[in-house]
Order: sequence, then C-alpha cells, then structure tokens
Amino acid sequence: MDNNLEKRLIEEIKNNNLSLKDITERTESICLAAIDVDPESIRYVEEQTDKLCTAAVNKDGLVLRFIKDKNEKLCLEAVKQNGYALQYINNQTESVIIEALKQEGHALEYVKRQNEHLCLIAVRKNGYALHYVKDQTTRVCLAAIKQNINALNYVNFKSERMCISVIQFLHSNSINDKETFNRIITTFNTKRIRDIYTKYDIWKYVNFNELNDANLNKYSMVL
Repeated sequence: MDNNLEKRLIEEIKNNNLSLKDITERTESICLAAIDVDPESIRYVEEQTDKLCTAAVNKDGLVLRFIKDKNEKLCLEAVKQNGYALQYINNQTESVIIEALKQEGHALEYVKRQNEHLCLIAVRKNGYALHYVKDQTTRVCLAAIKQNINALNYVNFKSERMCISVIQFLHSNSINDKETFNRIITTFNTKRIRDIYTKYDIWKYVNFNELNDANLNKYSMVL
C-alpha cells in the first residue's frame, strides 16, 4: 500500500470517519490505529498477530472473545485489564484465574474449578463474590463479611461451627445484625447457640414475631 494512502486512512480512522471493516487492505499500522480507537476492531483483523491482539486486550480485556488464539500470555493481559474476560477462556490456568480475581472478585462466577484458595482471593477483593462460592467454608464466609458486612446476606449457615464463628465476629465488632441473628437461631436452634445468645445478650435482638410458633415455644426458656 502507498504510504500516503496509508497515512490518509489512518487519519480518517483516528477522526472516526472510517471503520476497519470498510478497509480492504489492512496493514498492521492501520489495524493498530483502528484498535486504538475501538478495540473491538480486532474482530475484523484476519491475521491476528500477537502485537495486535495484545494492543486490543490492553484497551479492553473483553475483546478476548474475538481473538482466535487465546494463549496464556494474552489471557493474562486480558484479565488484568478486565477480570470478567475470564468467561471467554476455556483453558483456565491458575495464574490466569488469580489475576482475574485480583482485578474483579465477581469473576469467580466464571471459574470452572473453584477451591478455597481462589474463593478467598475473590471475597477479599469483593465480599459480594460470596454469592458465587459453590462450597462455602467458615474461613471464606468470614473473609467475605470482613471485606463487606453486607455479604452476610449470602452466607449459607450450614453448620453450627460456621454460625458460632459469625456470631463471635459480629459480637467482637459490636455489630448487632438482627436479621442474621434471626436466621441463625432459626436454622440452628441448638443448646450451644442458645447459650452463646445468652452469654452475649443477643436475645434482645431476636424478633420473636418473625419466628414460627414451634420455635417460639423453644425460645420461651430464655425469656
């Protein structure tokens, strides 16, 4: 291509007067100019070189979905720019997953094989990521609510141990979450839980009107 023509085309692209899809002969310089203006232009590049692909994902990690050869290096660049790019990666290496979660905790939704280590990275970045944790452990739940107390809404109180750990955390931080206290005593009405409620004077935060008659009879002993 003539140098003068190439320069004119690049200038038109920079001025948003021309799109890469409208250009038949696409040199690397023209493609780079188009990607700089609109990263999604990579979809119109037939010869997706490493240089062009890297330039595209560095501008917008989500354009990874238009890239044919998703090697690990390119995937790392993409998730560093936008953690949600993980959803377009089939071969998810641990390095790529960790970088994605460091950038965006909610990217945990797209992790194919979760483990406690990865979940901890996610919830420490964003407590709300607990919503996407498939197997909640006490450690992960505590990390989530420490990052964002509102993550309590996503805690699945599936064990007495988890309940006790959460109660102790709330008590030590002087957090009187009535809804959580109600959820716990409704789910695990055990002697240990009742004793802790008495020890920490939590009963005054329990709304008995929201509990069913059966539970109300069980709690009458502490009133």
